[in-house]
Amino acid sequence: LAQSVAAHIAKSSFGKVYILCQDYASGRSAATTFRKRFEQLKRAEQAIVGEEYHPPFRVNDFAPYITKIMASGADALMTANFGPDLRLLIQQGHQLGWKVKIVGFYLNDPTLTSAVGDAALGHVTTGVNMVTLKTPLNVQTIAAWRAKYPNVSLDHRLPDLQVGQAIVGNQWL
Repeated sequence: LAQSVAAHIAKSSFGKVYILCQDYASGRSAATTFRKRFEQLKRAEQAIVGEEYHPPFRVNDFAPYITKIMASGADALMTANFGPDLRLLIQQGHQLGWKVKIVGFYLNDPTLTSAVGDAALGHVTTGVNMVTLKTPLNVQTIAAWRAKYPNVSLDHRLPDLQVGQAIVGNQWL
């Protein structure tokens, strides 16, 4: 996923990128993978202008991070944050008036987008199974999923994120 984020940013109009990830193995791996791939693909005028890690699920006030990101001049933020950390980052960034666009993972989580509302608009996400792709197989899979699970909770209404990964993984078995 981090490589696809790097490829997207390298092809985009973004010039300055800040990396903010949770300080644990997955967050550091995502940042390292992104940085390596971005350095291979970026245009001359593109640069990583900051990289920082925070303890997962222990930060309630992202304002110090957001302030640093805004002061860096970044127009894109690569993050592998998820759950309450991603929710708070988006909500507080929106409240502080940032113009930075998040390009990362987990932004297609329906519980997240419900919680942050309009603050989610304009950000970019990548995923293993994107329910927004209108390929024949994806349309068929979503229809079959909805028929089998018509009354599930919001976070399981569509075969997205890890659910999509499980479907693909089971197809390989």
